[in-house]
This record gives sequence, structure tokens and C-alpha cells, in this order.
Amino acid sequence: MLNTDRGMFRTGWKYTHWIKPIASAGFLSVGMILGGCPNPKVGFDSPAPNKRVDAIVLAADQDDRESLVMLIEKLESTDSVERMMAIRSLEKREGQTFGYEHAAPQPDRMEAVAQWRQYAGLSDDHADHEDSPMTSETEDSETSNEDG
Repeated sequence: MLNTDRGMFRTGWKYTHWIKPIASAGFLSVGMILGGCPNPKVGFDSPAPNKRVDAIVLAADQDDRESLVMLIEKLESTDSVERMMAIRSLEKREGQTFGYEHAAPQPDRMEAVAQWRQYAGLSDDHADHEDSPMTSETEDSETSNEDG
């Protein structure tokens, strides 16, 4: 026999009527907390991995030396996703990979990285990116002065 006593439903409601306001307040609090968190900016040195990958992808369409140097540096990243995206961006941008494989063991990757560094005119010690012949106009003017 079916119990049609409405009192049972009213009693049940008394115990659950507080759920909606508390749940709403909880969602509002979470929204305020998450909304107040700073959103990391896209950049090669961003603390957020997805923002670093975004910077790598954006660098594929740029034609400046700084992004080229950063892409080459990302070939040495400990993050395999960053390495993969960096070589794909370099391939799109420069049309070659020098045999670099992002998933290869580190010693195998280093040979291709050395070729990329040489291609960009970077020193092997990773120190002075500004002194490379690719960007230094003073070296060109000095050599032309010596010739003539």
C-alpha cells in the first residue's frame, strides 16, 4: 500500500531546506577565490606550464632573434611537451630540425641542440646571447674597417 501522507514529504524538506543556501554560498565563495587569483601571463619563463607552451607556439610566427634564442633554449627543457612544441615551432619557422627528437635521450638531443646554437650564432656556454655575430652589427663594421 502506497503511503500518501504529505507529512512525510514536509518532514524530509525540513532537513534538506538548508542545502540550497549553503551550496550557493559555497559556490559563490569558490568563485570569488578563483576569480581573485592572478592569471599568469604568457611567457617563456611563466610559472604556468600552459603559458610557457603558449609562448612557444606564438614564437613560431615571429621573426625576431629573441624568440629564436628562447626556442633553442626550450629544446633543453626538462618538460618533454615544451621540447616538442619548441622543435615544431623551430621547424615551422626555420624549415628544419637538425635531426632533433624531443623524446630522445638527453645525450642524443644535445648534438642537435649544438647545431641549433651554431645556426643561431650562440656560444656554447649559454652566457652571452647579445655577443653573437647574428645580432652584433659592431663586429660587421669592425671587420669592414680592417679590410679597407
